[in-house]
Order: sequence, then structure tokens, then C-alpha cells
Amino acid sequence: FDISAPTTPTNLSVTGLTSTSATLTFTASTDNSGVAPTYILYNEDGSVRVNNITASPIQLTGLSLNNDFNVYLIAVDNSNNRSARSNTANVLIDLTPPANPTSFAVVSQSLRELN
Repeated sequence: FDISAPTTPTNLSVTGLTSTSATLTFTASTDNSGVAPTYILYNEDGSVRVNNITASPIQLTGLSLNNDFNVYLIAVDNSNNRSARSNTANVLIDLTPPANPTSFAVVSQSLRELN
């Protein structure tokens, strides 16, 4: 009878974005049973975004520009023991390039002659 939860997944981060998708990666959990746990990706409000994840990376599709949400992971072992929640990652689909600079200024200038 297993009552030990898997370790907490760590380093959840967004590693790729397009206008319709996001790629998230994480460091896997371990479990005392020796069997790799599965993962559940939750929205910040606690609703399930993706169930039954088996490994990193996670591909989120069907997104659109200006989607902005936070997610976290929980590992679940074969006995349904659940880890603590991972760190939270922010997914923001905003591919607007930064504005071009409009002015430049020389802050400091000096010249030395070498002999």
C-alpha cells in the first residue's frame, strides 16, 4: 500500500511560443514505486487544462494572440498520491515586436592618446 506522494515537479517554464501554441518544459518528478508518475496541468484557478501528461515537453495548442494565463503541474503516482504543486508559469501569447527607438543621445565621450 503506497501512501508516499511523488516529488514535486520543478522548473516549469514556457520555452516556445507561436501565435497559436506554447511549449512548456519541466523537470520530472520521481516516485518511491520506481514508476514514473503522470502529470496534470492546472490553470491558476484550479481547473484542469491538460490531463494525463507523461513527459516534458507539453504542447498547448489552439491558443490565440493575447491569451494570458498561469499554469502549474501536479505529479500523480499509480496509487493516486499527488505531489505538491510546481512553480507557476505564465503563458502570454503576444508576439508584438518592441517599438523602434525614436532618439539616441551620447551620454559620455572621451578620447585618450596612447604614446
